[in-house]
Formats: sequence, structure tokens, C-alpha cells
Amino acid sequence: MKRSIAMSVMIISLMMFTAAVLAQSTELGVKGSIVVISGDYSSGSIILTNSGNLAYDLVMFQDFRVVNEAGKEVSGFTFTMNRTNFINWKRGKSYVVGYRISAEKGIPAGDYSLLLRFRAISSGAGRLYILTARIPVRVIENPLRFGKLSMYVEGREGYNQIFNGDTLVVYSHVQNIGHFNVSGKATVYLEREGKQYLKQSREITLTPGDNVIKFEMKIPQDFSDGTYTLVYIIKYPSGEKRFTKNIKIGVGVEVINLSVKSSRVFLNENNVAYLTLIADRDISLRIEMNAISGGKVIYRTERVINVGSGSRVITLNLPTNSSGDIKTEVGIYYGTRLLRSFQISYQVVTYPVLSNVMYKKTGPNSIEIILKIENGNDKPVTGTLSYELYTEEKTLYKKSLKITIPSGALTMKLNFKVPVGEKVYYRFSLNALDRVTLKEGSLLLKPPSTSTSSSPSSTITKTTSSSPISTTSSSTEGRGGNAGLYAVIILVIAAIILVGYYENVKTRPRKRVRPKPKRKSPLGRFKRPKIPKFRENKELPKK
Repeated sequence: MKRSIAMSVMIISLMMFTAAVLAQSTELGVKGSIVVISGDYSSGSIILTNSGNLAYDLVMFQDFRVVNEAGKEVSGFTFTMNRTNFINWKRGKSYVVGYRISAEKGIPAGDYSLLLRFRAISSGAGRLYILTARIPVRVIENPLRFGKLSMYVEGREGYNQIFNGDTLVVYSHVQNIGHFNVSGKATVYLEREGKQYLKQSREITLTPGDNVIKFEMKIPQDFSDGTYTLVYIIKYPSGEKRFTKNIKIGVGVEVINLSVKSSRVFLNENNVAYLTLIADRDISLRIEMNAISGGKVIYRTERVINVGSGSRVITLNLPTNSSGDIKTEVGIYYGTRLLRSFQISYQVVTYPVLSNVMYKKTGPNSIEIILKIENGNDKPVTGTLSYELYTEEKTLYKKSLKITIPSGALTMKLNFKVPVGEKVYYRFSLNALDRVTLKEGSLLLKPPSTSTSSSPSSTITKTTSSSPISTTSSSTEGRGGNAGLYAVIILVIAAIILVGYYENVKTRPRKRVRPKPKRKSPLGRFKRPKIPKFRENKELPKK
């Protein structure tokens, strides 16, 4: 009670001082600063310190004013403190003082100074002191504080590699330090060579406190590879905040090369192509292949492969069931997007075969051998025809010929003279396109028959080749009508002679033949020997 009375007396005494009383001005130490939004208020606390050489029995807040950087007083501010009187403020002592300041809308943003003035009475001096405090004040128009732009790929950490089909999440934190909502608009898009892609925009309301503005960008499968600039914009009433960042987008697989195993193969022989690629992720690819021959598609196939991270070689089977020059088109797709296409060419050939060997007699000791060679290719083929004619004792002919076999079939005729009545062996081989076909056999020219029979002289050709060889028979030609008459007369005479001979043999008496005696064995009769018998001595022999 006594203390309250004493303080009241001190306050009354301090207020009774007149302007005539000499006053000294001392500045208090200040720790802290104030930020206030134009058209809003701010509250907080500052630290005031008695940094002078005197202790004060009573310090009382008197008034304030706000000046700009030029020292000119600015109106439109209100300021209050939660504590206005300080008793027994000793040297070096500090007080934490709460405040609330407001700035009218329209006050320009900038740096200001809040000047506080106090009246104070020093202990034992009885004199009036004026204490001042200068507090930095910053007025801002925008209550928003923007954090950094962040992004990641949905399902995995980071965004170092953004692939087609990924979902890119883009977001930022926005702090509203004001006490009212702020309306705005957020926009995000990718930019490349002045064009915008995947643009998204929406209206936003930024409430006091922390706000997260987030977008999800789905990268299409057919999106072109390359480096893009990500643009992220937040517009608010007094301006906008723009973020940009370069990102690289790709499908995550690089198709290196396509090569063919053989540029020329035989019909129905195995042939493949090798597709080399490098993948940065697990991915499914679709491979389309069209084989074209003679301007027509002769083979079409589609295949889906799953590729893991790393390098890989894919084997593709090529069609070889049709001869000719074949052009194969191969396309590698990710979804509907064509990653790369190739064209490879190869030739399918059918090797010519020696399909048939025939001969015919052209003279008493001469023949003509007819060879049939088939070529199923659409182009002529060169080859070597080798042949050998020989008997069991010697070689009659042996030779090799360079020949050109047209598309389709070739018939060759070779004339030879061979011995009559002796078997002649032949061997014909065709070497074309590094393949050999062989025909072997034999033939026999019979000597002219003295018989009146008109049966032809024929020879059967035998072959050891796996391919069949046709056989022909050759016959001798007649000698006209007179020869036929002579043959009839000779046959009649021969028949009469045979009948007479038969009758003579039949009427001749048969000579009696005595049967031969049976041969006796020089050993006489044989008597089987008896089986020997042995007597058993039941006693041991004497010593």
C-alpha cells in the first residue's frame, strides 16, 4: 500500500514538471526490428536496455512517431505496448516489451524508424530525463514468403532421370505472414524453343501460415526426348513469383544398331538379325518386322520384349522360306511412339540341282546323255559341271565345264562313244553356290543281236544318287521290208530243223544203264564201344 502511494506520488511529480525544467536526453538500447504489411498489423516483442550511466526510479512511455529514411515523419501508423511504466530501472537492465503496430493501406513499402519517447526520474537527482528508443521498421506490400521449388518423380526419389510415362510432382511452400487471405493463380508448364507443353493453371487462396502449391505432370509416352525448361509461376495481387529449372526427359532406352547375320542364305536356312540396345530402366518394347520381296510383304510379325537396365542384344528370326532379294523393315516402339527404325537386306537363294540324267543310243557305239539342271532363283547362276565316264579297266572321259544356269531349268546334251557289251560307269556333279549335287550310275550297250527276234536292245541305268534318275531303252532299227521276209524264212527253216531233231531223239532206243554199287566203308561195320566200369576199393592201401 505504501509502495503504491509512493509510486503515485512519483508519477504525479513527474507529470508536474514544466517545460522550463532542464531535461537531458538519453537513448535506450534496442534489440529487434519490426516488419509490418501495408494495410495490416504486426505484433511481437522487442528488448529495451538501460545502457546509460544512471538508474531511474521511474520511466514512463510518453509517445511515438514514425519517420522515413529522410527523417520526415510519416502518418498512418498506430503503436501500442503492453507495458508503459518501468520502476527502478537500473543501469544495464533490460525489459522485454510486447507491441502491436499497424500500418494503413497505401503506406509505401520501405524502411522506416519507430521513435519511442519516455520520461524518467533519476534516483536522488530529482531531475527530468527524456529517454528515446529507435526501432527499425520495414513496411512491405506482399505478405507472401516463397520457399524453393522442389520436384520428384512419383514412385522413386529425385528427378535426375525423367522418363516417358513418369509422373513429375512439382511443388513449393508459400508462407503468408499476414493476417488475411491472399488470392492468386499458380501455373506450371514445360518450355522448349519458345513452345509450351503440358501447361496447367489454377486459382489459389493463400491462407495465413504455410501453404503448399503442388502440380502433377504426367509425361506422355510419345513425348519427344530432350532438355526442357520447367516454368512455375505464382501470381498475387502485387506481383508474381517465377521459378525455372532445366530438366531432361527421355524414354530411358537407346537403340544402338541392327545387324544381319548373313547377307546370303539358302532357302529355309536359318538367318537372324541382332538388335543392340542400352536401357536405363526396366521397360517393355514392341518390335514390328515386315519382310518385303518383289514389292510384296511376304512376312509380318510383332513381338513384345521386356528389357532390364543395362545393355542387351535381341535376336530376331528372319524369314527364309521365299527365294530372292528380301528387304526387312524393323521398327522399335515404346507404346505408340517409334523409337527407331531400320532396314536390312539379304538374299535367299536356292542352289541349282542336277535333277535328272538320261541317255539314248545314237549309233552302234555312241550315246547322247541328257542332263536336266534346275535353278529356282530369279537370276542366272554360274557353276561347274564335272563328269567322268569309266569302265572297270580305264577312264574313258573326264572333264569340268563352266556353265551358266538360267532361272528355271537348263537341259544339256553330251555325246560320247563307249565300248559295246561292256558296262560303263558315269559320275556327274554340279557345283554351284558352294553346293554340290551328284549323280552316279552305269549303262551297257549290248552288241547287235543275230536272232531274228525284233526285241529292242535296251539298257537300264542305275544310280547311286539320292535323287532318282530316269531310265530309257534304246532299240536297233530294222532293215526295211526285205529284211522282214528273210527273217520269216529263217524262222520257218529253224522250226523244221528243231522238229526233226526232236523226233529223231524220241525214236532212238534208250541205252540200259546199270546202277552203281553202293560204296562200302573200308573200316567195316562200326560197333559203339561200351562204357568202362571201374571197381571201387573200399579199403585203404597197405603201407
